[in-house]
Amino acid sequence: MSNVSNVAFLVLAAIVSIVGSLIVVARHRKPSTFTTSIDDFSSRMQALAPESPERPEQPRDSDGSDSDAESGRS
Repeated sequence: MSNVSNVAFLVLAAIVSIVGSLIVVARHRKPSTFTTSIDDFSSRMQALAPESPERPEQPRDSDGSDSDAESGRS
C-alpha cells in the first residue's frame, strides 16, 4: 500500500508542476497578432533612428545655391 501512495504523490506532484509551468508560459508569452511583429519592427527602427539629422542644413541663397559655394569654401 505504501508504494501506491508514493507513486500517487509523485504523479500528483508532476501534474501540479506541469500545470504551473503551462500557466507561467501562457502568461509570459509574447503576443502573436498580425500587427505585433510590425509594431516591434517599427519600435526598433525608431530606437535606431538618430534624434536629429547628422549634418545640419546649409543656408541657401535666394537663387537656391549654397552660400559657401560662391565664396570658394567647402
